Amino acid sequence: RGDAGLAGEVELSVADGSFSAPGSPLAVPFESLEGSLRLGGAGTVEVRSLKLEGPMVSGEATGEIGAAPDLASAPLSLTGELRVTDPGLRSTLPSLGLTPDAKGRVPLQLQGTVGAPIAQQP
Repeated sequence: RGDAGLAGEVELSVADGSFSAPGSPLAVPFESLEGSLRLGGAGTVEVRSLKLEGPMVSGEATGEIGAAPDLASAPLSLTGELRVTDPGLRSTLPSLGLTPDAKGRVPLQLQGTVGAPIAQQP
């Protein structure tokens, strides 16, 4: 812990979870979420790598989570790629403003906040 808060390297490993996209009632299962993070003493988090693997979707991202008084209001700035293999899930992407290629790949930017992320294509 530095004078301004927590600082150092963090390895993240989550197994058998789920997430839902903002505005979507569908819970998307995943088998693993692995990450390498660097905590800045001023409350920022550098996302050096984030890798998601699951039966319907997989992807990678890097970027930063900014400092905020609480996690939900922390600003997001992540860039990566999502690969959607499930045809049903792939068909919902246009309603979220995302257009996958023929193989289900979507270049992705996550902005907004941790509590209210906004996904868009670069």
